[in-house]
Amino acid sequence: MRKMLSTAVVLGLSGLLIGCPAPGKTDTKTGSSKSGSESKTGETKTGETKTAAPAKADVSHVKKGQVYTYEIDASGSKSAMKYVVTDVTDSTVTYDTFSVAAGKDYPGAKATVWGKAVEVPATTASPAPSVPEVKTSKETVEVAGKSWDCMVSEVNGNKTWVPQMGGVATFPPFVKMEGASMKMSLTKIE
Repeated sequence: MRKMLSTAVVLGLSGLLIGCPAPGKTDTKTGSSKSGSESKTGETKTGETKTAAPAKADVSHVKKGQVYTYEIDASGSKSAMKYVVTDVTDSTVTYDTFSVAAGKDYPGAKATVWGKAVEVPATTASPAPSVPEVKTSKETVEVAGKSWDCMVSEVNGNKTWVPQMGGVATFPPFVKMEGASMKMSLTKIE
């Protein structure tokens, strides 16, 4: 309890000494501190900034029953992975995964939901862990007989191509991955 109270005091004093306004009291247009009940676009009556709803993914190209097949080359060992679409809503896709080895399907995760909003738990005041640098770029790639506009993320030499429609990620979760000892690419959609 004492530690939590000390943390709250330190954080409060830090904001005061640095000159930062209290959370939610910043004018979204000028950055100046607010008090009172002024109301402008993007603010509530107490001056708190409204959060815009995230854009929904366009999954109009995905149909129930489709099978997305990926070929995998892990240090020369070849295999495959299938994502079998079991349900599609206006912005989510539910799918089951299967590993394919020696021509046989082996069940994996069932009913994985892609596109569902994830609740992020509140964090404590512990120090942030060090994270590797993430490089991003945009690229158009041809895979599975289709052209995909992608956001490419690179971390520690590993690259992932995430397809996008209208600047928002879309299904499948990725079309291509490459690392030092592994390559995985979408090869067909049935």
